[in-house]
Amino acid sequence: MIINKQYKKELEPFLSRLVKWSEQRHIPNLDEYIKEHKWKLRASGNNVDNGTRVSFPKQFPTFVAQVSKPQKRIEDWLPVLCECSYNSHKNKTIGEFRFNKIVYHFNIEYKSDNDYTFTLYEVNNPLLVQLLKRIIYKSAYCINCEACEVECPTGALSVYPKIIIDKKKCIHCHKCLQFHDQGCIVANSLVMTTLSKTKGAGISKIGTFGIHEEWLQEYLADPSSFWLNNSLGNKQEQSFKAWLVDAEIIDSKKNTTAFGEFCISHYEDEHGLIWELIWTNFAYGSVLSNWFINTIKPEQVFSKPMLDELALNEFDGAKNTITYAIGGFMQVFKYSPIGDILNQGQTDDNKSYTRKQHSELSEVALAYSIYKYAETKGILSLSVSDFYGEECETGPAKEFGITKSIFTKLLRQLNSATNRVLIAELNMGLNSITLREDLKSMDILKQLVL
Repeated sequence: MIINKQYKKELEPFLSRLVKWSEQRHIPNLDEYIKEHKWKLRASGNNVDNGTRVSFPKQFPTFVAQVSKPQKRIEDWLPVLCECSYNSHKNKTIGEFRFNKIVYHFNIEYKSDNDYTFTLYEVNNPLLVQLLKRIIYKSAYCINCEACEVECPTGALSVYPKIIIDKKKCIHCHKCLQFHDQGCIVANSLVMTTLSKTKGAGISKIGTFGIHEEWLQEYLADPSSFWLNNSLGNKQEQSFKAWLVDAEIIDSKKNTTAFGEFCISHYEDEHGLIWELIWTNFAYGSVLSNWFINTIKPEQVFSKPMLDELALNEFDGAKNTITYAIGGFMQVFKYSPIGDILNQGQTDDNKSYTRKQHSELSEVALAYSIYKYAETKGILSLSVSDFYGEECETGPAKEFGITKSIFTKLLRQLNSATNRVLIAELNMGLNSITLREDLKSMDILKQLVL
């Protein structure tokens, strides 16, 4: 108050800027907001736009980062990761570095305004990806604030007035990268617009629990009274309900669907088939399941920390919400046949998992998956190659990781069956599939399962 009265002229540039920003943000009760210093309250960077953008459009096994209007060149910060070497020519830099005894190759392509694309090939180390992201963020948002400089135990890092890294002193401890989320206070304060992020709808609803086989058995044994009396806790029941909706076994009001009735009638005799069908439905109804089958390839090793890192980059939402959801999703592999029987998450130690192809896929599940795919596309004519293109996000190849040879083998069996639900032309170089107009995915189950 005293400063405002005595030094009004000197204070004016600051007050006018506060008023301008507040008006841009449509702050109500503007006078009160300014006078009571509510502008001091901690806020996100939603309304701060410095033009800098960071996105990670592709990951594993190729890591790609795209940066627009960075504050620094990435070469300024790369030396803190590990020893590296590179050569620059015009707008392209090619280099390599050794991280944990493995040599990685990278390139950097610069565009106008120092915009760049960083590409690292054949990387499957989640720690390396995490550190690289932090280096990317630092190069994009660094304002020479010196906050990370004090974390350096050897004095190798000097930030102001420019980034200088003494390579003789740097021990690559990464403390300058790990002292803060995103590795940079500015980056963490701003809300970064990323091209690859998608809304996290459907992430939080599963809570911290996956679908458990014994829960499904309990429900299918007596669906009419399950919601009144069951062995699940409140949070487990909420998560289980979300999984049943994603599996299309119940609707949002807990009513059993036609697919749910099929599961009730055939679970005991067609146990393996039911779980194949559920996994196919998850590919359409579960955001995490669809993301998983399009992110982790067959024969790829993964872990929860790795999925956490990938999911945090992919989905909007609080960090805890996303990592808890990943924890629940991992339970799908541990507590249901989807893990071991369908080979989507095999593990010996509950730490390292491997996604493998489900080579024992049934003919019924294949036909169901094809019809399910066709329904979403509104088509009746397809080809085997359609399911192996990069743009394909569902279908038997994505859901179960099967090879073309297994795919065509099952098609031939379906094509030669007495009760033929599709026509497969696979000779003379053809790979076309024609579906029946009178059938839908649920009709397939009625036609092929007695």
